[in-house]
Amino acid sequence: MKTSINNEAHWHELRKNRIGASECAALFGQHEYIDLFSLYHRILSGKVQDENDAMWWGKKEESLIAEYATEKLGMNLSKVTDYYYLEDVNLGASPDYVDQDGQFVQIKSTTQRYESDNLPMYIESQLQQEMLCTGTKTIICLVKYADRRVIAYHRDFNEAFCKELIQRAKDFFVMLEARDEPSVTLKSAALAKQLYLYSEDKKEIDKRFDEDFALQVSQLKSLRAQSRDLEKQISVLDASIKQQIEDAEIVLYGTEGVLTAKTQVENHKAREATTVTKRIIRIKGE
Repeated sequence: MKTSINNEAHWHELRKNRIGASECAALFGQHEYIDLFSLYHRILSGKVQDENDAMWWGKKEESLIAEYATEKLGMNLSKVTDYYYLEDVNLGASPDYVDQDGQFVQIKSTTQRYESDNLPMYIESQLQQEMLCTGTKTIICLVKYADRRVIAYHRDFNEAFCKELIQRAKDFFVMLEARDEPSVTLKSAALAKQLYLYSEDKKEIDKRFDEDFALQVSQLKSLRAQSRDLEKQISVLDASIKQQIEDAEIVLYGTEGVLTAKTQVENHKAREATTVTKRIIRIKGE
């Protein structure tokens, strides 16, 4: 099914009670930013995330990448103005563009410098959901890398993956209907600020964490900093000891003297020199 998008507010209204293509990796625990807990509260509240700096820059770069694809890659792209969704399960999608052949095109930018044949799971799953909702069998993903190259990735519809996606989505909404809240994960805790966006009562969200949650986070940061400092000290001492052993002639362990690599090499060279001298004397004697 599809419906025309009147404006951005209408687009948000269509999305608020559905799992969007850019969110579905959370159903597999493979999303870069969100997990089931944050997705649960996002849909339960009926809100969508406010635009942040990353999203703002993403929109700006999207149009530039589309312009690049038109001028440099010979693609004729048109902005998609429809929202696609499934009737029997709350999954939706709105690809970025459609090309001259009617093929949908998704645009991404990344800070990675070098391309890879495999895209991150949260992008691969997004492409699959977009094909699922639009009823298409192929899709193109244009990715701009940090060195400003744009690579076109072609993907085919994966029926087995989409069947699993549909089942996980159905299970998720059963859990949502029963108010069976998913467990808080470390990712949820790290995104506590994001969770606040989906709740009118911030105190209620606060109670989901231990009372000393902020203290725990502070202690963890402190311990990690100490750990890094200790690693640096260990590295310096290790290098110093190795250098001293290499430079020393004899290292004493208890009452035994152990020849170091340097001493052994010098002794070996001395033996070679002695052998060569004896050979020269022998030859002269002959």
